[in-house]
Amino acid sequence: MRALLTDLLAQNTRSRVAYASTDIALFKFIQHIKPELIIVDVHNNGSYMTLPDRLHQIAGYETIPVLILGATFARDELDSQKVIYLADPLDFHVFLAAVKRMLS
Repeated sequence: MRALLTDLLAQNTRSRVAYASTDIALFKFIQHIKPELIIVDVHNNGSYMTLPDRLHQIAGYETIPVLILGATFARDELDSQKVIYLADPLDFHVFLAAVKRMLS
């Protein structure tokens, strides 16, 4: 799935794609590069619910959008986290539309 999404993003956006396998790797990565968008696959990240809050507490990273793939949680949690969530099974057209909206 990761390779498919990477190819999809490369073909349909002007963004470079980088991959961090854990939230620890992500936070090390963002010390060097400030991303325009963070996409979290909940199947690979058990701490996805706290990740947006932790990210947005970092100075300069308060407004970076977070797209969570495959999560299922209450609407109240979604609104308070200020993230977009896409449930499984992933519709690639909806995914691309969400990415483009978040990058604009």
